[in-house]
Amino acid sequence: MGAYYSSEELITLRNSFNESLYFNAVTVTPALDRAVNQTIPIQVALQVRPRRAYSAGGGITTDIGPRIRLDYDDRYLNPMGHKLEIDSGFSPIQRMIELNYRIPMTKPSTESLSFSGGILNEDNDTFASESFKLGSTYSLINRNDWRQNYFVNFQHDDYQINEENEIADTLITGINLARTRADDALYPRRGWRLFAQLSGASEDVLSTESFLQFNVNGKLIRSFGPGRFLMNFQAGTTLVDDIGQLPVSVQYFTGGDQSVRGYKYQSLGPTNAAGEVVGGKHFLTGSIEYDFNIRPAWKLAVFADAGNAFNEFNNFEVKKSVGLGLRWMSPIGPIRVDLASALDDDNKFRLHISMGPDL
Repeated sequence: MGAYYSSEELITLRNSFNESLYFNAVTVTPALDRAVNQTIPIQVALQVRPRRAYSAGGGITTDIGPRIRLDYDDRYLNPMGHKLEIDSGFSPIQRMIELNYRIPMTKPSTESLSFSGGILNEDNDTFASESFKLGSTYSLINRNDWRQNYFVNFQHDDYQINEENEIADTLITGINLARTRADDALYPRRGWRLFAQLSGASEDVLSTESFLQFNVNGKLIRSFGPGRFLMNFQAGTTLVDDIGQLPVSVQYFTGGDQSVRGYKYQSLGPTNAAGEVVGGKHFLTGSIEYDFNIRPAWKLAVFADAGNAFNEFNNFEVKKSVGLGLRWMSPIGPIRVDLASALDDDNKFRLHISMGPDL
């Protein structure tokens, strides 16, 4: 009451209701025909979503193989709007189940406090790991429209790498920032994404090893001629005495659909005296791709990838690959099939299949 009339404010109000995820339908309408003494009533109509939702899905990537997802949401456990989410995924490489309890804060569409727990089991050609995690995250949209998360996670890791079995306990605290902008959510011709995270642990607080780690990744999409350029990078660095004492979930490996195509998933990194891949303190990868339409729902792509994980900056061996790809612009997002040649591995060819949004 008493605020100046503004169509932009009405749009913001409508978006706040939509982004809370409590409602199927939202309408915010100014009753201009009922204005009295320069006061305009605002009509808000809301249709509440069903309280419980069950979902199942499937997909396939070369990194983790075929995957099945089973999820359950209780969207409002109580009148305060607390939410319960149970997510699970099963594939030949990864099995996970995670429970998340989310509490809306002062701005429920953008601010929340959540408590979570879960188990992740991964068994690939480089290592096998089972991680149990308990954590809490405070999340908000800051004044510059970045998603900002503060988190504390306790991890218990039981893992094997190069026939060595290790156990590690780690209390990791940190902060991350993320933002995505695009002209289209599924098929952007112009947009960008940026993510940065600082995290660490201390031997003095429930951890078997102290470390400080910084990760950053980004992607840029720009239209050019008949197609688009897609450029991305990923980088990370760790301050630690012995990277081998950290769980493999914190060590760096590269290779696969999302880093350097032409190589197996998590197969790249520094090697020990026996020539076996071990986790690295640092990593850096980059990719440039150009795609263009060959049919209304199909694109052809050419790409080049490069990067690796490593322990010393003066001993960084860059692995490179080039390839061709086919993209189907499906109703649920791009499905990609890539044939990549590993230029530093006798030009061996490897097929990569992945799916998901470009940003």
